[in-house]
Amino acid sequence: MEQINIINMSICPRKQASTWEKIMMDKLNLPIKMPKIKKGMWLHWIKPAPNCLKLNVDGAFKDTMGAVGGILRDEHGNFKMAFWGKVDTNSIDETEIRAVMVGIEKCTGKGYTNISVETDSINTIKLINEGMHSYNLTYEARKCKNPNFSYAKIYREQNHVADALAKNAKNGDNWDCTNLNQIPKDIRKLVYLDSLGLDYYRR
Repeated sequence: MEQINIINMSICPRKQASTWEKIMMDKLNLPIKMPKIKKGMWLHWIKPAPNCLKLNVDGAFKDTMGAVGGILRDEHGNFKMAFWGKVDTNSIDETEIRAVMVGIEKCTGKGYTNISVETDSINTIKLINEGMHSYNLTYEARKCKNPNFSYAKIYREQNHVADALAKNAKNGDNWDCTNLNQIPKDIRKLVYLDSLGLDYYRR
């Protein structure tokens, strides 16, 4: 009976699938459809093109303390590496651009190339592409210029993992890992759901 309900959901969904239903539908090789809603839109993390990698980064700033986080994945959504940690910054814009810089340093240090970088900060993208804001930030943005990296702005709903890593950094030490099991369990779940293409609703 449960499988019949899941099949019906894939044909004519009335609500968004739960995490368990999402996993079951994936196991049964069933298409996953989202219910029609007049306002807003469904969004999910998009895998990079073949033979490319995707680096998602985010920054968090509160009470004079900055924190950054990022994750690198391949075209199948497989985990390659992640980082999170506190940074000495004075604003959210500075923190966001620092997240990109740290991500680039981690990737180049491990020999990764052909990388698409995504952030939900429109100011960061403008800063890198147009050199806006203060001189100090413009100088830091120039460090991000690299022929092996491209940049794109995405919605926050597509950047859940990097956001969670940055927030986790505010509560602990700096960390750099290449093993998925080293990431906090609740964030590992987000990585898995991203690989399945789970949609999040944005109003």
